[in-house]
Amino acid sequence: MQEEMLVAIEDVRRNQRDIEDRLSSGQARETVLLAIEQALASYREDRARLFGRIVGATLNSGTPDWSQAAEFIQDGERLTDRDVAFRRCSARRAERVAEGREEDPR
Repeated sequence: MQEEMLVAIEDVRRNQRDIEDRLSSGQARETVLLAIEQALASYREDRARLFGRIVGATLNSGTPDWSQAAEFIQDGERLTDRDVAFRRCSARRAERVAEGREEDPR
């Protein structure tokens, strides 16, 4: 039981380091701050959640594209949930291509 707990704690630490690494670039920090500013300026809970989903999807992608995420956030008032779903699918496809599990469609 104690061994399983230690393994679980190490997994959490590894995940935390991975997230910290993905957020370490200046562009990542700027994008997160932009999301916060836009959420505060919009006064709409659904927009705030959308910006959070954009940051989360970008953070979760194999190769985070923070400039694209920033563009999505800046255009946030025009984005729909369908656009966000498309972004997730694009990120997943890019990850599969990067890992060699899928052929690049270009």
